[in-house]
Amino acid sequence: MSLGDVDVVRGATNVDLIKFQVSADDAGSVYVNSFNFDINETNACGFDPNSETISAIKLWKATSNASGSSYELLEQQGGFDISAAGLVTFDDFTEVEVMSSKDVIFLVTVDIADDNNISGCELDAVVSGADVEDDDNKDLTENGVPTAIGRTISITSAGTLSVTFDNSDTLANRAKHVLAGTTSDFLASFELSSTNEPIMVKDLRFNVAGAGAGDFADSISEVILVKADGTEIAREQVSTTPVIFEDVNLVVNGSMNVYVKVVAKLIGKNENGLAMDDVTLALQTLDVEGDNSGEMVDNITTAASFAFDVLQVHLTNIAINTAGSSTTLSNSSNIVGTIEITANSWNNTHVASGTDIEAVLSVLEFIIEDNGGVIGTGVGDVTIERMDITSADKICNATLGAQWAVDF
Repeated sequence: MSLGDVDVVRGATNVDLIKFQVSADDAGSVYVNSFNFDINETNACGFDPNSETISAIKLWKATSNASGSSYELLEQQGGFDISAAGLVTFDDFTEVEVMSSKDVIFLVTVDIADDNNISGCELDAVVSGADVEDDDNKDLTENGVPTAIGRTISITSAGTLSVTFDNSDTLANRAKHVLAGTTSDFLASFELSSTNEPIMVKDLRFNVAGAGAGDFADSISEVILVKADGTEIAREQVSTTPVIFEDVNLVVNGSMNVYVKVVAKLIGKNENGLAMDDVTLALQTLDVEGDNSGEMVDNITTAASFAFDVLQVHLTNIAINTAGSSTTLSNSSNIVGTIEITANSWNNTHVASGTDIEAVLSVLEFIIEDNGGVIGTGVGDVTIERMDITSADKICNATLGAQWAVDF
């Protein structure tokens, strides 16, 4: 029965070495009393396929005849029970009955010695013999047992972990604004990659830097660590910086990205939140080990993320529409379109009065181009007019500059 070749870290336990089945024909049940295995060191690494590379070897029997999805232990031997040539016999288990026209699946596993020197060694095994009897205690000749060949196990050194700030992740590849009183979207992405074995990240922290770092604990109530699909890994209440996460117990098997979200405090009368200017986060691992080997792994600190800030109010929508029913402005300029701008302050208020906060729009910038994408073609002066007020200063004029950008 085929098992694919596998790389395992030194010190790994219960690694499948060989899986096979014993089948009885319709003449009657057969009884298995022992198995012989020949373990080979296949790449001349300088260590014998015995206690130098194997600390334990175990024989298991499937608890059902189907796929061998679960097993019971029949017998265990230590590495010192394997001969220098790699031969080992299991003969101290209660005989196993294989009923007429049925199969029984067996599995042999090994515990790899916890020794860095054996990194690079390769092992495989064959079933070299078995003691099988019929109902009359007569020995039977096996058919095919000696050809049962196990997988190749390649032993590697203890695992490693790399952690980097992923500035190209499209889910979090720019600076962002967070509205006070809300939960942000993804603010930063960090890529974690393991080699040789799964790596367990037990504890980590986020180091806070930037212009508003001193306001972080007054602006942010929680930091949340999530997967790309939004599944929450852990969250931590913020009382100070850095923000430390304990008992995260995140297993990294291969490569994965994790993301950071924050919950921003409300700002206003009877609220204790503060606005916060540009802040960055860097992820630092604090307690990391190989999930199989148990070896400690070096801690890593990433580069800082893109900056984010916390605002009492922000723009949520800018929509450009056609001119509609009106054709000219109050100064008789032709209307080419209308722009609707929407702001949101959530439940944030002015700290002193508790009144609603409004956004103050001081600059609008336009890039004007024709249908062919040519910027500024055939355009002279530009006028913008607020449609919701009647005061004389509702109109602003601007002349196109060399960059064909218009600021009001």
